[in-house]
Amino acid sequence: MAEIKKTTVTPYLLLNGKAKEVMKFYQQAIGGELEMRTFGEAQGPECPIAMRDQVMHATLKFGDFVLMASDGNPQMPAQAGTNVQLAIGAPDAEIERLFKALAAGGQVVHALFDAPWGGKFGVLTDRYGFHWMFASSHG
Repeated sequence: MAEIKKTTVTPYLLLNGKAKEVMKFYQQAIGGELEMRTFGEAQGPECPIAMRDQVMHATLKFGDFVLMASDGNPQMPAQAGTNVQLAIGAPDAEIERLFKALAAGGQVVHALFDAPWGGKFGVLTDRYGFHWMFASSHG
């Protein structure tokens, strides 16, 4: 993962098995550079067969616009209202501050942890019901 040097907020779509189709459509419609990585590519032979071709993470960049997506977790499919999340990227110290601030009065789904791809990762629902994903690089 590239080092995160500034704080950003990006829409993140959870697409329940349609990430390749949806993101390719958006790329055709608006242009830009599309990068996708499947669970199989990321997890290797340990990945369950049913998830190997599912998109773990996709990013579409067009100028300053960034849209991210994933097929998500098939055991916990996204429902209307939870299928769009806000993804915050920031350096480690800032991600910890932002996580603590947005968790106040909300519900921590996954506390910040050292992610296998580098940096920290965590998930929460804020006090207003909005879903946030946090990612940092060790910067």
